[in-house]
Amino acid sequence: MLQREYGNVGALRNPRVTFTITIHQRTRSFPASPQPYHFDPASGILRLIWLDGAINVEVDYTARHVEAWITRSVQTSAAIANWVITIPLSELLRPFDYHFIHAAGLVREGRGILFGGRSGQGKTTLALGLIEQGWTLISDDDLFITPTPDDWRVVSGPEPVKATPQTAARFPQWCRPLSAATGKQRVSLPPACRIAELNGGLIAVGFITPAERTRWRRLTPRAAYERLLNLAWLPAHPDYSRRTLAVLHRLVHTLTPFELHFGLDFADLSNQLAAIIGEITRP
Repeated sequence: MLQREYGNVGALRNPRVTFTITIHQRTRSFPASPQPYHFDPASGILRLIWLDGAINVEVDYTARHVEAWITRSVQTSAAIANWVITIPLSELLRPFDYHFIHAAGLVREGRGILFGGRSGQGKTTLALGLIEQGWTLISDDDLFITPTPDDWRVVSGPEPVKATPQTAARFPQWCRPLSAATGKQRVSLPPACRIAELNGGLIAVGFITPAERTRWRRLTPRAAYERLLNLAWLPAHPDYSRRTLAVLHRLVHTLTPFELHFGLDFADLSNQLAAIIGEITRP
């Protein structure tokens, strides 16, 4: 059994707020459910079932505790980190009005952009390429957002930057080369390339797809909202899910949403994003 305590998760800056995770390497039978997630209103507990029962998780909102059972070997530590740590902790942060988005976040001259995308769509590649061009990273994969009276606060998730062997080979200054069978590895970025959070200055949210060359187009708020629904963890505690829906609705109506097909010419990508920033912020 492994037990771990997280303090100040999501940069809450409240030393009295802690979350605990207990991991068991043994079997746990959960009630049958047609969905990989089930919220029990009687107990207030969210149950998650991953990989056909290989990973079972209970999230207790009241106790701020995550209990996980890993019943058989799981090939990648990244999967365990995501399903046992990131997703459950994202649920425990929702009562504090912090909402998870599967996105990278980068900043240039105080202006922040979110780059949403599912796993394998190039968020880490895009992030490292923009860092080469002088951008600053908040996170390459998981972010928490919370509304402020007139802006947004964006906070990095608990997991470090990780790259596939293909992405690692493209950025040898930060990654050591690994075989394709090794899985993702941590990326060693200089501290000056990263910030833990952005307070104000968030201006756009993009939805990314790798392509031969970089091009972009604006999206309607409705189209952006539909895409965000696939990138934010929603089916859980009904009160918190309703609040997340309201936050996402505000996000697409206060930021500029766009679709981005990005190529691997990162200088061109950076220049086009700078043009987007200039267009958005032009008086």
